[in-house]
Amino acid sequence: ILGHRDRNAIKVDRRHLIRFLYKLHYSLHLGDWGGWLMGAVSLVWLLDHIAAWVLSFPRAALWRRSFGVKVNASAHKATYDGHRASGLWFTPVMAAVALSGVA
Repeated sequence: ILGHRDRNAIKVDRRHLIRFLYKLHYSLHLGDWGGWLMGAVSLVWLLDHIAAWVLSFPRAALWRRSFGVKVNASAHKATYDGHRASGLWFTPVMAAVALSGVA
């Protein structure tokens, strides 16, 4: 035997880094309880995405405006539009990440 790794070690050295990061993202190193916690947080995050998507479209007839930024408007309006548009563009990717977290 040339070497071994302790699978349950909480170390950040070269041998244990990837396993440490995997368990951190999967269950926060809290065992089965941490897995359920991460699933619940992912479910809330997915519901947050749905609520944000609904709130981003104040009127159904003006849905195309929500995806763009009006740059010649005031700084407040441009910042608001940029935040809303970037959120809408990234929502499908982030919702997929949240859905995989629920699974």
